[in-house]
This record gives sequence, C-alpha cells and structure tokens, in this order.
Amino acid sequence: MRLAIAFIVEQFSFLNTTKKRFTYIVFLVYINNRKQIILETEVMVDV
Repeated sequence: MRLAIAFIVEQFSFLNTTKKRFTYIVFLVYINNRKQIILETEVMVDV
C-alpha cells in the first residue's frame, strides 16, 4: 500500500490559431513498501 500525493506544479497555456492547449506537470510522491521515497512525473495534455 502506497501513499500518493499528487499536486499540479505549474500550468502552461499555449495559444494556437484555433484552440488552446493546457499542459499540466504533475509530480507524484509516494512511499513504497521498502520505505523509499519515489518521485514520479506525469505530463497531462488536454487539447
């Protein structure tokens, strides 16, 4: 069982001629079974 804490670090907005793109950088910090602190990064793009 791991404890996951997700938070949005920074939001980037890119302007296109037709649409906006929002890119979220999310850091996932959790502790695994071996009591190690793991840092994962995920990038979510919503077009």
